[in-house]
Amino acid sequence: MRLSITMSLGLGLTFLAFAQKPVLVRSVLTGHPTSEMIRNDFVDGMPSFRSCHQSHIEKGGGKVNGLTLKFNIGLNGFVNSPLIEEDAPKTLKDCLIASLLAIQFQPYEAEKEIEVKQPLIFHEKEL
Repeated sequence: MRLSITMSLGLGLTFLAFAQKPVLVRSVLTGHPTSEMIRNDFVDGMPSFRSCHQSHIEKGGGKVNGLTLKFNIGLNGFVNSPLIEEDAPKTLKDCLIASLLAIQFQPYEAEKEIEVKQPLIFHEKEL
């Protein structure tokens, strides 16, 4: 038997907390989400992407100016088939892909997945 707790987070989002695994549930769109909606959800992952790059630099990795993420957004809003087009250190790629897989996009009803190609540009801050 699973115990569930439902909490409203506003903005049409509901968080279902099960004893073992939390799940974010959103209302399903009819048709595809707009590019602005996709961008807004993608921005939620930016702190993780920055953290991956910063960790790479702190561990003595070489400077990486930018990479291109290519992925599909499934009908359920989860990322499918993520890849990084350019050559980059494996640990950085793995971290960026894990961060990308953690993003929950708006679920939608349509006939096929959305293909996304998103450049990431890294800027080093001088202190």
